[in-house]
Amino acid sequence: MKKKVIISIGIAILLFIGSIFTFRISERNDHEREGEALILKIEAYKKKNDSLPETIKDIDHSNVEMGEGPYYEKITDTDYRIYFNIGFDKQLIFSSKTGKWEDEP
Repeated sequence: MKKKVIISIGIAILLFIGSIFTFRISERNDHEREGEALILKIEAYKKKNDSLPETIKDIDHSNVEMGEGPYYEKITDTDYRIYFNIGFDKQLIFSSKTGKWEDEP
């Protein structure tokens, strides 16, 4: 009887951990997809105006920078970054310099 309870608890814990892992992967994919849409808008703006937008409002009036993001930051005249706040102390950041998404603690 004790063996069945221990096995049941073990399975429940594994299912819980698996669901958290799946949720995090799904959340990251959602952020990257949303960020890629913003990157396309930024690059279209850059091509049309021969410069980067100063703020996100220059390209997307519906986007209100609150919560997780996406946030846009112009670094130089040629470089920018897009980022999402994840939790209290983590960010998912896209750098136009590297062209990659990276987690930053």
